[in-house]
Amino acid sequence: MAIVGHSLGSVIAYDTLNGLINEDERNGRKTGILKRTSILLTFGSPLDKIAFFFTLQSKNALHIRELLAEAVQPMIVDYQYRTFPWVNVYSPNDIIAAGWIL
Repeated sequence: MAIVGHSLGSVIAYDTLNGLINEDERNGRKTGILKRTSILLTFGSPLDKIAFFFTLQSKNALHIRELLAEAVQPMIVDYQYRTFPWVNVYSPNDIIAAGWIL
């Protein structure tokens, strides 16, 4: 199964995949989402920009925000949850999505 998202849809795809991984971990890996996912393919993803803007909101809350993010994003906590390639296709002229490599 390929999980695909464009622009803000890539953020939704990423969040959904993390949610399914969390649910699988809580339920004894019944759905087998990691085994069934062959690729996360994003187009023009603003994931790094979203993280950047959230860090600008409040420097005092950064540590707490990072801990909360780790609690719901297993793909950034441990590479055991990245069993598939993650490819982001973007244009260098895209000011939102250009300039990052997954």
